[in-house]
Amino acid sequence: MGLSLDVRRCSYTDGIIVGESHGILEDMRIRSTAVFALLIALVPFCGYAQEESPNTVDIIIEADTYVPAFYKGRAEPTPGSTVRAIALPNGSLGAASYTYRWELNGQYLGDGSSVSFTVPYGREFLLRVDVFSSSGTRIGTGEEYVPISEPIIHFYQTNILRGMSFTTVPINHIMVEEEMSVRAEPYFVTTPFSSRDYVLSWSVNGREVTTGDGDERVLTLRKNEGSGSAQIDFSFRNRAALQQVGSGQFTISF
Repeated sequence: MGLSLDVRRCSYTDGIIVGESHGILEDMRIRSTAVFALLIALVPFCGYAQEESPNTVDIIIEADTYVPAFYKGRAEPTPGSTVRAIALPNGSLGAASYTYRWELNGQYLGDGSSVSFTVPYGREFLLRVDVFSSSGTRIGTGEEYVPISEPIIHFYQTNILRGMSFTTVPINHIMVEEEMSVRAEPYFVTTPFSSRDYVLSWSVNGREVTTGDGDERVLTLRKNEGSGSAQIDFSFRNRAALQQVGSGQFTISF
């Protein structure tokens, strides 16, 4: 007895295995009425499998904040920065026909498989996405509490010949050279980071100082006669986004 059966994205494990592919099973020898009945029952099941629900949805967060080129970690969202969120349903069958609805802290945010938005002020935000089939049935949900970081500053020594060191200046630095240049490097600020978009300020022992005509993020320090110590402070604020502020400091001994 022969049989030709069109199978789409089905799985049957009792002696016959069909993966997630499209194929024709033909010329099969049916040895019993029970097996034949089981194969016939697979036909409507295969059609239903094309509407398989993802059930859960992963959310990928991409923060558009500045980090140095040598930094190996990921950019983190900070207040006032832009974030892109991408929904990845678990189970891609029929994904091309899915529709999406996003919420940020319980408020409608947008549609589509990805969405961009400005990070609110606070310690974290709740991001939720619901996935719907072509018939309008909700078939999956993703929900993520995302921590909000603060912009930070690290300091690095820089040299005309050797360039910038990738080792941070310690919080208490012993200055053995007669002169040293320090660069303030921001992390997790909105891009670009320049004096046109930010107000940058250096101070030594509480007194504001200027950096001259060069890079405003670089301060050159020179020893005075004798010994002593000084506290070095650097601060910045975004001219447009008031939430983008930060500062850092360290102490030198000489």
